[in-house]
Amino acid sequence: MAKALNPARIAAQKPPAHRIYTHDREGVMLESRPTGRRTWYWRYTLEGKRRLMRLGRWPGVSLAEARRKAADLRQLAARGIDPRAPRVEGITLRACADAYLQEVGAKRRKSIVPVQRELERMILPALGHIPVASITPEHVRSLVFAHRDAGYPAAAASLRGTIKRICDYAMACGHLSANPCAGVPMQYIAAARSRNRVLSRDEIAWLVQRLRTGSPCPSRAGLLLLLLTAARKSELLKARWCEMDLERREWSVPAEHSKAGQPQIFFLARQAVEILRAMEDGAPDGYVLHAEHPDVPLERSTLNQELARLRKGQAHCTVHDLRRTGATHMREMGYDADWVEATLGHRLAGVRGVYNRAQYREGRREMAQAWADSIIPSYTVESNTYDGQGKEAGPSPAIPRGGNA
Repeated sequence: MAKALNPARIAAQKPPAHRIYTHDREGVMLESRPTGRRTWYWRYTLEGKRRLMRLGRWPGVSLAEARRKAADLRQLAARGIDPRAPRVEGITLRACADAYLQEVGAKRRKSIVPVQRELERMILPALGHIPVASITPEHVRSLVFAHRDAGYPAAAASLRGTIKRICDYAMACGHLSANPCAGVPMQYIAAARSRNRVLSRDEIAWLVQRLRTGSPCPSRAGLLLLLLTAARKSELLKARWCEMDLERREWSVPAEHSKAGQPQIFFLARQAVEILRAMEDGAPDGYVLHAEHPDVPLERSTLNQELARLRKGQAHCTVHDLRRTGATHMREMGYDADWVEATLGHRLAGVRGVYNRAQYREGRREMAQAWADSIIPSYTVESNTYDGQGKEAGPSPAIPRGGNA
């Protein structure tokens, strides 16, 4: 009989050469892929047929959570109800959420881990046991407004959005006649924020100085790398060392980690390479930004929290604004718009997007270095080091200019 899994055994597993399933107990098993992705599944039998249901990705869904989910779903299967499409009177919000993630979320999202984490930590502990037909606007209001009044309007808006989507699914399945979120309008939760925030040169200099002051940590290094590369937060959080070629100064993002669904290359300035070299920990398959264990990536909220802490008392700025800031200033430095769009991983619109597949490798490499030199000028080619004090340690290379769009 196979030995049941435990957290230590799971954390110690290395990516296999090919996809494998490690069995736990009562049908729970963990799928491991060569990419390092691990996903929980539950195998069950209904009407004489063996079926497989996805429970979520590890580590977003822990071993204990996977077992508990399987136990909840087992009760439905024991009553002859297929857990993948539950249609029974009195179905709970938890069961509806599981069905929604299985049938809708997994097909429309690149990753459902953030939604699973939000459900497990904030929504299901409060509402998961309640029959979805019994959930009222007051249930939603009390949960959402608690986060809003605690000073987290964005989190409150996200909670309301997740509950609304699950209840929309429940209505489509015939479990609800009206969505309780309709009684909690978004306008009373959070004000829409402008998406045109670009940091000025003075703000960039202030932020870079703060990021380079004090003890090094993954979150500060991550924010600097996002500013230098104009990458998406999700791309950096999913990045593994095997994607980084520091000798060629290139970072290759696989298609499954790219929002556009196609491979992406970021050309790394010498400053970015120095930051990465200082972070290397000898785990080639580990995450670049990780917590205590190389196989566990940094939480999505960590970079947000670090930026908010550093800029407390300053004008509002999000992590994504760093990407917009880099793109805007590269254009203002005179670089070609197509180079910038290629760096951002954007597809060109219309016929140009169909026929123009150029990567502009040399131009983008030059642009990345020029942008880095303009915001961290204390880097020196001769010594390959920083002075660590925000002062020039020697002559800096001149900032090259690209062609105008």
